[in-house]
Parts: sequence; C-alpha cells; structure tokens
Amino acid sequence: METALNLYHVNIKDVKKSKEWFDHQIRNMQKSMLSPAAMLRSGGKTKLVSTLVPTGLYAYQYMPKGAKTLPYYDMFPLVFPINKNADTFTGLNMHYLDYPLRFALFRELQKVGQATKLNDMTKMQLHWSVIQGMSKLAPAQACIKQYLFDHVKSPFMKIHPNDWATAMLLPTHKFAKASAQTVWQESAKKRSW
Repeated sequence: METALNLYHVNIKDVKKSKEWFDHQIRNMQKSMLSPAAMLRSGGKTKLVSTLVPTGLYAYQYMPKGAKTLPYYDMFPLVFPINKNADTFTGLNMHYLDYPLRFALFRELQKVGQATKLNDMTKMQLHWSVIQGMSKLAPAQACIKQYLFDHVKSPFMKIHPNDWATAMLLPTHKFAKASAQTVWQESAKKRSW
C-alpha cells in the first residue's frame, strides 16, 4: 500500500492522521466498525447541517430516484458540491475513485480550488468548466454526479477542512448493486486523459 500511495505523493503524516482519526471514531462508537450511519452520529469536528454550501466537503445518506434502474450508486456520498439550485446540486463524489487516485485528485483540487492551507476558514472554490479543461483533473470526470435534495435521507455532515485529507482515505463508501472494486474499475474506464 505504501508503494502505491507514494506514486501519488501521499504524505505519510496524512495516512497516520487518517488512522488516528479512524481509531478515535471506533472508540466513540457502540459497534466495533465504522459505518456511514455511525459516522453521522459520531460528532468530532464535523457538524450536521440542513443545507450545503458549494465550498465544503459533505457526507450524507442518499437514495437516488432511479435506484431500480441504475447499475450501481453510492448510498453514502462524500461530495465537494460545485453548484446547486432549489431542487438539485452537482458535485464531485470522491468515493467513485480508488484511494490513491482519490487522494491524488484531492491534492490537485486543493491547488485549483485555492484551498492549499486547511483550517477553519478554508473554502474550496471549484468550477466544473475549469476542472474539465485540466488533464491533471481528468479523474474528476468519473466523480461528477447530480443529486436531488428530496432524495437526501439524512442531514448533511459538514466535514471540517482539517479532516478533508483524512476523509479521502476512509472506507465510508456504501455502494449498492456493485462492489467498490467494480465501481472503481468502471470509473477508470470513464475518465478521459
């Protein structure tokens, strides 16, 4: 794993921080494993909000309108929203990429979104027109998704910017109708270089 992560310039301190955060979540939960539902209840530096702002990172429970006809979907998205209107929002669901590629995309998004320093004031300024035009951000093509507000099944968990890197490396995806490996392989086919 360390070799694969080094290919994408993953900072070993971020990996250690991820593990520490994960261990902390486990200690705070009644069950012995991290689940999306438990993560929503866990507190920490996250907070539950009723709406989202297209400058942060959010996790939430979701059931798509076309669940019966979709080949697969993520029931617990991890999304950087890009834009929203009254009924829908569009964002990058980072779960659609495997861990090394997800983390590499996150680091590139930080540069483009002017969010290289992560603190209480950090906001990720993302625009799809910019993302589409940059070859380094090509993996984002597999992550862009549109969501219906009335199909969100929980409050939004706003993740503190200090925990964004940690969130990228946690196994909180919850794919329905396909394994994570299948989804990640399909995503690899979709992205254009």
